[in-house]
Amino acid sequence: PDDALILIDTSNLGPRVSRRHGQWSRLNVAHAQIATALAQRLGGNGSDLAFISPFAPQAKILGSLAGESIRASTVHRYQGSEAGIVVFDAVDSSQSVGRLHPWFADGGLGSDGARLVNVAASRAKDQLVLLADMSRIHRGRQDVDAIARFLRQMERQATSYQWQAAVSGT
Repeated sequence: PDDALILIDTSNLGPRVSRRHGQWSRLNVAHAQIATALAQRLGGNGSDLAFISPFAPQAKILGSLAGESIRASTVHRYQGSEAGIVVFDAVDSSQSVGRLHPWFADGGLGSDGARLVNVAASRAKDQLVLLADMSRIHRGRQDVDAIARFLRQMERQATSYQWQAAVSGT
């Protein structure tokens, strides 16, 4: 897809999210596999593409699946860099262990979550792809904060695909 904003919703997949006991950082293998398949559709290994995620374990698995030509990083480490295409993997899903991560739950203006999403969204020069379980990170939100406004805008303005279509190209 050539659209500037793309939303890949994994709500109907219910991917499992793992984390080490007592830690907030998370890992979503299904999202990593979807992101890797999507990268091949968006230009393969020859494009200016980066994977970014709020969580170091997710960035690590994205990097190992993607190969050397695609950059994979946490949002914090990617600050100051940019790419033609950025796939922002939100990781959290309805099958997450525990509560929604504070980066998404506490999205008030000036919060860590709001800054994180701003950095992630502003790294893309040409195309931003949000890979997210929207039922987990957005639709159940009670607050109308900076994160909720960003996610609502993505739902309104982005070309939306279910994860199956994004992977298969249909």
